Amino acid sequence: MRYHSSQYHTRNSNKLVHDHFAIVAMKRTSTVLALFQMLLLVQMASADVTSTDIATSTDPASPELLEKTWTVSAASLDKLEIHVAGNVFVDHDTSLQSDAQVVAKVVMRASSSKLLDAVDVTDIGGDSDTGVRLHYKNQQVHVEGLVMTQVLLSKPKSLLAVSATNTQNVVLGDNVVLGDKTARLHFSTHGKGHIFVGSTTASFDVRSVGVVVSGDGGIQFQSASLKVAEDVVLSLVGAGHVAVLAEDKFVANKVESAVAGTGKVFVQTPGLQADTLVTEIVENGEVSYATEGTCNSEMIRLAGEGSVNAASIVCKNADVSILGIGEVVVQATERLSATLLLTGSVRYVNTRPKSIQSSGLVLESSIKQAQANPIAKYSPLTPPNRAATAVFLTVEAANNDDSPYIHVRPAVATGMRLQNLSASLPESMSALVLFEVAIGAMAFVAVSVFKFQQRRIRNKYQTLLP
Repeated sequence: MRYHSSQYHTRNSNKLVHDHFAIVAMKRTSTVLALFQMLLLVQMASADVTSTDIATSTDPASPELLEKTWTVSAASLDKLEIHVAGNVFVDHDTSLQSDAQVVAKVVMRASSSKLLDAVDVTDIGGDSDTGVRLHYKNQQVHVEGLVMTQVLLSKPKSLLAVSATNTQNVVLGDNVVLGDKTARLHFSTHGKGHIFVGSTTASFDVRSVGVVVSGDGGIQFQSASLKVAEDVVLSLVGAGHVAVLAEDKFVANKVESAVAGTGKVFVQTPGLQADTLVTEIVENGEVSYATEGTCNSEMIRLAGEGSVNAASIVCKNADVSILGIGEVVVQATERLSATLLLTGSVRYVNTRPKSIQSSGLVLESSIKQAQANPIAKYSPLTPPNRAATAVFLTVEAANNDDSPYIHVRPAVATGMRLQNLSASLPESMSALVLFEVAIGAMAFVAVSVFKFQQRRIRNKYQTLLP
């Protein structure tokens, strides 16, 4: 069968047009499908939170308390922001796995319904990671009572990041922090609270670790062994403390400690292996590396009256700079370079480095061999008992819905025995609570002040030293 050229071109053109629209339609369908998938991923990443009414406690150990539960449904949960008073315990609960949508439950118990009504649990949002925030609502509250919170996770080893404000203590159970090679762990606390991570039986093999303390609180990271492919960064602002403890070994590419204020950092293990150690102190903070280890290069920068004890770590090269009257003890085998202004001092242990280079205003006695190897051993704090603690809570509404003014301080509930309250707190905080009680007993003011001074001195040193 024959076609005229005009008919042929017409049919060919129609086919081209049809193919063009088909391609455009396919592209649009692919775009819509991609957008739908993105929206689905975002929806899966976000957490849906429901809550129960206030009821009597289901915990046999505290039947006198009230209870409220928040259920978190999401694909996963890897971040926690905790901004509520009292002690918070984070644990893995296998019973939650019966519902595939539930990733966590938050159970708060308190002696006052006002303490429970003041709290909300919301989705953090913002990126592909999933997290929830425990926080106070932006409303006026002034209440005193007992309170304790428990966060139950359906999946083991799922958390990557935990931050805390206003809490007394956050205790992370053995099986809740992710420990694989892709994990970037981050822990931070602001205020007077403490975060307890790991235990002497937990092992971590992760990509990086970040620890931030702002205020008078602290973070204690314990492990049987800790292996970090990249960097460990320990940052401290204020008078708090950071302790990274490994019972067996601690291996990292780089360990960096930075202190601004009077805080103290302890890295303690019988087997530290790091390519680089970096230490920076402003004011009179302290950093200690113990008890044995090696590194390729070490850099120390001090401004003020700070001190660094790295005598137990054998490094090839050490580069020290001191502006002020700081003190540094190192162990360098190849080269020790020191830049000193004012009256700072550098001491080295064991044999003299092959090369010692100095610059600045260096006195003859500023760089010399140490008479002994100083050892400052950190005594780990014991996590608090699982008991409700008494608090005074004040929340003042603010124009910013996310940032009400919050003030929390320890209290002593009527009928609560002093020894029970003291036992429910870390050893480092018992003196403060006893002091609050002593203030309330006006008949013993003089004796209380004297005892508080003694306890404050013990607290200052026992928390950070043997």
